[in-house]
Amino acid sequence: MPSIPTQARTKLLTVGTALDLIKDAYKHVQDIRKWRNGQISKRRCCQNIVGRMNKRLACIVGGGLAGGIAVAVALNPIVVLGAGFVGSLISAKIADHLNKHLLTRVFNLPQEISLENAYNFFRLRMNPSWNEVVDAAEEMHREIRRNGGMQEDILIADVQLAIIMHHWEIEGRIRI
Repeated sequence: MPSIPTQARTKLLTVGTALDLIKDAYKHVQDIRKWRNGQISKRRCCQNIVGRMNKRLACIVGGGLAGGIAVAVALNPIVVLGAGFVGSLISAKIADHLNKHLLTRVFNLPQEISLENAYNFFRLRMNPSWNEVVDAAEEMHREIRRNGGMQEDILIADVQLAIIMHHWEIEGRIRI
């Protein structure tokens, strides 16, 4: 079985890593644009960027670790590449899981962007009580009427409130 020469293998891995880094940089720029356009919050933008960097770092460390273990066990280059690949996948899944739970708590953000946008619409903090939500919704309705808002504005506020209620019902915080 012919093996891949070390130099060619190194070049392939370098090109693959470079392409991944370019893809991540593009996604970072997209997140920054979404933040600048008001589609996501600054916290969500930072969470996405940090999460992507954590995942990339976990892939590198996990792949290197698995590849190193495979080298210690068998010097077959195919086994080493396969172990590195599998190690990268496993560590990426672990990093993704940690990012979802840990970074959500660190950045104090709900996992769903729609829920975050609904909280921002009512100018609420990210973990409000039900009374705060109701008070903010009533205040928003009064503000819309006071400013001569259209029926569509009231419908938008009602949809945002429905999003909060839906997520809270799924979480078991309220029953509808």
